[in-house]
Amino acid sequence: MDELVEQTISKVSFNSELQQIKEFYKCTFEYCDFQNAALVDLIFTDCEFKSCNLSNIKLKGTQLDHIVFQDCKMLGIQFNECSSFSFHIEVKNSMLDYASFLNEI
Repeated sequence: MDELVEQTISKVSFNSELQQIKEFYKCTFEYCDFQNAALVDLIFTDCEFKSCNLSNIKLKGTQLDHIVFQDCKMLGIQFNECSSFSFHIEVKNSMLDYASFLNEI
């Protein structure tokens, strides 16, 4: 399986099953633990993360297209490593500290 469409994923850690998926479309992640996960070269489109721990995730080459982070812990994320194609995120009531959005030329 290399894509997941319109699924709700609750209370899981980023594990080998999720690591096999390359594209997520209209998915909702609730109370999931992604801490220190390598989310490399993935595509997230119209997804929501609710009450998730995303601290120190690696996003090299990952596309974030219309993503909502609600009530999440987001420490040390290097958003500047994401794909610049269609980058659009919304952060609501989340802890967003030590993140980088600066893209060096």
